[in-house]
Amino acid sequence: DTCAGSSEMDYEVMYLLDGTAGAQIGSLRETLNAIGDAVVIVGDSSSGVGERFSVHVHTSDPGLAVEAGTVRGAISDIRISCFALDAIRAQMDTAEPPPRHKRAVVAVVTGEGAAELFAEAGAVVVRADDGLTASALAEAIRATHSAHVVVMANGKLSSQDLVTVTAETRSAQRSIVLLPTSSMVQCLSALAVHDPAEPPDPDTYAMAEAAAGTRWGSLVRAGVRMMTLAGTCEVGDVLGLIGSDVLVVAPDQTGAATALVDLMLATGGELVTIMAGGAVDDAALDAVTQQMRRSYPGVELAIYRTGQSDQLLQIGVE
Repeated sequence: DTCAGSSEMDYEVMYLLDGTAGAQIGSLRETLNAIGDAVVIVGDSSSGVGERFSVHVHTSDPGLAVEAGTVRGAISDIRISCFALDAIRAQMDTAEPPPRHKRAVVAVVTGEGAAELFAEAGAVVVRADDGLTASALAEAIRATHSAHVVVMANGKLSSQDLVTVTAETRSAQRSIVLLPTSSMVQCLSALAVHDPAEPPDPDTYAMAEAAAGTRWGSLVRAGVRMMTLAGTCEVGDVLGLIGSDVLVVAPDQTGAATALVDLMLATGGELVTIMAGGAVDDAALDAVTQQMRRSYPGVELAIYRTGQSDQLLQIGVE
């Protein structure tokens, strides 16, 4: 397919050209005039490394325009724009209706309880119980009809997918900010300081700071036998992770949960948040509650029945 525009010349090509003798600029101009129009070549000797030329042309063959420079010197800062695509993007931005809301926060969650919790906290909830695609998240962002959208994917999409989502949803009518949250507990910390009455920039900064200041861990069931930082685990063992590192291996949930809490509070903390998954034992939650009262009486404990299926629980420490 060609990028056909309304004029005969479909592309704008610009680049910088170094190491070219002045005599060659005339032939470069002739070559570019033969394959395009709007040819502009401007010399600049202020770089201190000899004369540098800025080259500009409108053409239907950007490859030839670039090649004309490469055979005459070293080129850099190549920029190629398609007039038709630029026009389409401009039409799309113009056609997009004005946003109905000023702000929105989109949170990706798993578990019925988590969906209710984050909705009550003011987030637009996107469920990822069965996985999440970039297109689904992009659609949810558009559906907010908001001028400024903060997105927290909570580890459910890769960085590359998130970049794709941002590129697809950002427009003249909508700004997108991705907060690098890896867990729902970090997301909840960010939402706790969210203030819609504040200007977007300081509010987003406060949210990012709160999320970054939340250490997080999780409890999962081992599906295979493997070596970990805490030793070898067997199938069915309960693993305690801080971030992505396995630091606890235990035969039961109670032992793993209390050991993980001890590890996470070894460097201090004022608030422990636990998000209980659908398969967590009540005995494990009771043991942690008693442990907090006995060993950490000055630390606040909050437990939510979030119901995620991929983890027995998540722990956040602030």
